[in-house]
Amino acid sequence: MKDSTDLPESIENARFSIVRKGYDKREVRDYLQELERAFRDLETWSQKAKIQLADAEERLSESKADTDGSVDDAMFAVFDAKDRILDKARRRAEQIENEALEEAEEIKARAVRISGDGDPGDVLAAAREEATDIIERAKREAAMTGGNQAIRTW
Repeated sequence: MKDSTDLPESIENARFSIVRKGYDKREVRDYLQELERAFRDLETWSQKAKIQLADAEERLSESKADTDGSVDDAMFAVFDAKDRILDKARRRAEQIENEALEEAEEIKARAVRISGDGDPGDVLAAAREEATDIIERAKREAAMTGGNQAIRTW
């Protein structure tokens, strides 16, 4: 027998010599042994193929699980880093705004002390102008540090 893929056809087409009371026993026995070897080969090949398929499916499943976990971990890390950066920028912008407001209040207080008898409208206008300058500087500094929180104005 040459090829196990032709096995069903070769079984169907098997012919034996007729001898005195039936087929040649040796010829039938040889044919059956060859047929048995071919079936065993096919069975062995089938078992190996099943094992290889199961191994491949398991590796694929593990690979998908690893990939899904890795992507999820990377996305969580990116979002966490983004949140930390934004929080830091917001805190810094708030700090700059508070410093600017404190400085504006100090300037207003100095202006009032200095003016003494001066016209309150002039003193107030000068204080507002200086406060506006301080707020503009604070906005520029906040923009340079990445803060995008609005700074209050009067």
